[in-house]
Amino acid sequence: DELVSFDRHLATLVRSLVRTRIDRGLLEGVLEDVRREPSAGSVELDEVVVRAPDEPLFVEVYRQDLRLVLKNLVRNALLALGAGPAPRRFALEAELELLPSGEELVRIEVRDTAAGSLAPERLERSSVDRGLGLVRVTLSRYGGTLDVEPRREGQAKSVVVRFFRAYADEPAPASGILAP
Repeated sequence: DELVSFDRHLATLVRSLVRTRIDRGLLEGVLEDVRREPSAGSVELDEVVVRAPDEPLFVEVYRQDLRLVLKNLVRNALLALGAGPAPRRFALEAELELLPSGEELVRIEVRDTAAGSLAPERLERSSVDRGLGLVRVTLSRYGGTLDVEPRREGQAKSVVVRFFRAYADEPAPASGILAP
């Protein structure tokens, strides 16, 4: 009984380690970290929008891996903005997306007004050891996707990361791996 109890405890601990809450604090923390970097931090922004859902959203991705992905996308957007003229608008938003099948995705979008476009082919050809290639490999580990979406009004580029939603209250397995 003690081993089964310990096994359940470990299963709960492991599940909590891989589960990351998508909230305003995470998004603002990523943006603040990138803004502390010399190159991206020197870019003057005219508008910054950070939005997160009111309800708790979780994904099954290690927090540091998710931060690596988001920091790379935010850095790319800020550097692209810095290379062009004002106005420089940036947005980092997360929301729940419902598929026709009823499944729920967590959608995180990085938008900017930098001139030029990001061709979807560039996502596929990026070197695996850095930049978008590293993002692509990291996302594949967790079943995430990376897409370039059509422009929205007032924006030039939109890069979207999607993961299936995980639920915070999913119960631990009924029996541990040590249980008969």
